[in-house]
Amino acid sequence: MSVCTVDDPDFAGGEPEFQQPLINTSSVAQLEAFIQMAIRSRRGSAVMGVITGNAGIGKTSAIEYVLEHFPPRAHTDLPACIRIEVRPRSTAKMLAEDWLARFGEVQHGKNTRQYSDEIHEANERNYLLCALLDEANRMNDDCLELVRYIFDNPRHHRPVPVVLVGLPNIWNRIKRSETFESRIGLRWVFEPLPADEILDTVLPKLVIPRWRYSPQDTNDRHMGRFVWDNVKPSLRNLQRVLQVAGDLAEDYEEACITLEHIEEAFRLAKGKKVQLSKTEVPEPAEVGQGKHELESELRNAAKAEKRNRKRDE
Repeated sequence: MSVCTVDDPDFAGGEPEFQQPLINTSSVAQLEAFIQMAIRSRRGSAVMGVITGNAGIGKTSAIEYVLEHFPPRAHTDLPACIRIEVRPRSTAKMLAEDWLARFGEVQHGKNTRQYSDEIHEANERNYLLCALLDEANRMNDDCLELVRYIFDNPRHHRPVPVVLVGLPNIWNRIKRSETFESRIGLRWVFEPLPADEILDTVLPKLVIPRWRYSPQDTNDRHMGRFVWDNVKPSLRNLQRVLQVAGDLAEDYEEACITLEHIEEAFRLAKGKKVQLSKTEVPEPAEVGQGKHELESELRNAAKAEKRNRKRDE
């Protein structure tokens, strides 16, 4: 196993702030190629694109990595491609507000046509190459109609390609509108990363308290395969389990996350009861319980179990 001690510089002066950098994976290269194809379609008859994939497999992270490496426009210092996260229960007005906010502008229109004109003018002023609408499965019919208006705006000399990114069920809404579906010329299914890429690329670059992993170490690789086999294909769940395991390692005053911490994190996350003394036994996590509440409950349960162990010793 990778060597780590409490004297590691990461822990000097107490627990540091951990910020996960974006990770370059094979999905990033495929996404970049897809976006470039959408941009090149402007040379002829521009098309819209749709990217679908299950929740938690890294779609948003891949988008952020690609767009981070697009050079900004020299005269505005604004991005040449933008990502707009569609809010839950978003309306056309909300989508227009969020689109214009990416350019630091304010929405003033009163209807879908006016929203479309405002966005068109902002796109032209900023020489936008492509717009990606993330969480597009949240869009209602009015939002789809706004996107179609933006794309078909007769004032466009070159329509800005729009790529919808979301869960597979987005097709249920798109197929209800033949006029919208007919404008989609690019489609791609975002696949989960293969196990070897998780072990060799993702796990070594995860920034989580007390996580030390070397893909060349046999024990580390066994630990990585165990955790991935139990959370795949979700990168989001991978991070959450390791975060809880890191909290357990901290509570037990151990320098590194071990397989035992991961197993205990899984046991707690699955809602199994932990026998506590002088405290209530925590109930299984309610469906829809927030991430922070769940992690807090798991940490409290682990601390109580640790106290019991020391008392038994």
